[in-house]
Amino acid sequence: GTACIFRSWKGLMTLLKAFSLIEDKHDMVLFFIGDGPMRPLLQKEVLNMRLKDKVYFTGFLDNPLPAIASLDVFCLLST
Repeated sequence: GTACIFRSWKGLMTLLKAFSLIEDKHDMVLFFIGDGPMRPLLQKEVLNMRLKDKVYFTGFLDNPLPAIASLDVFCLLST
């Protein structure tokens, strides 16, 4: 998963597309921790890719550290 303000330059669509390439080969889910202007576009793409049961959005969290700590893999994104 990842945690950030969802902005176009963060590479969130790239993460989602990469996840879509491997999700069917592994028992995994993807968490987007945070919120921002890109959220509606990401959610639409999740539906288009038929990943709604594998991709989760937490929304804004006052303290995201426990959610981040629960991830097996954290992606620090930027383009």
